Amino acid sequence: MFIRFKPLKSWSLRAKILLIFLLLISIPLSLQGVATYVDFSSSIERRTSDYTAQLVDQINRNLDRTLMEMQRLTLMPVYDSGVLSILRKYRGEDSLHQQPTVEERSKMQLYIASMTFDRPEIDSIQIFAGSGIISM
Repeated sequence: MFIRFKPLKSWSLRAKILLIFLLLISIPLSLQGVATYVDFSSSIERRTSDYTAQLVDQINRNLDRTLMEMQRLTLMPVYDSGVLSILRKYRGEDSLHQQPTVEERSKMQLYIASMTFDRPEIDSIQIFAGSGIISM
């Protein structure tokens, strides 16, 4: 079923004016819509790219900061004389079968607890003496 249109010459003046108005309105609006869409989509892509780059940069800075903090934590026992005195006591061959006292274990556990306090990213810390004794 095909719809046949009359030739344009036979249209009424009212129909011709309506066609002209529709064309004068729909063509510019369509072009403006396409231009707006293209501009908006390129702007969103650019913003997304910039935001992603900023996010990656922030993540890198946070990771660097966290790694520096972990490195600092690994050096802390070197500057604590109480920890060093306990570790020196168990560093030689003659201390292989010797176990730390309850007091020494307690001091080490308190020291480790102070290092991990308010740091949920740290699950545990282990300090090894020269003889292989582990303090957790």
